Amino acid sequence: MRVILIVNKEKRELDLPTGSTAAQALAAAGLIPQSYLVARGKAIIPDTAELLEQDQLTAIKIVSGG
Repeated sequence: MRVILIVNKEKRELDLPTGSTAAQALAAAGLIPQSYLVARGKAIIPDTAELLEQDQLTAIKIVSGG
């Protein structure tokens, strides 16, 4: 299935197996899933959320500091 992942305003088209999760999409894009949140539209989804054909997702970098 094909999904679109936006990372830093750059659209990436990913071909993933049916039933893939948000975490798997991040990994397929070469990102570390633990370092990002994923949004579908304006809603944050869990990294275990199953993706749908033609989903448009946004990867949001988690920033922390001390």
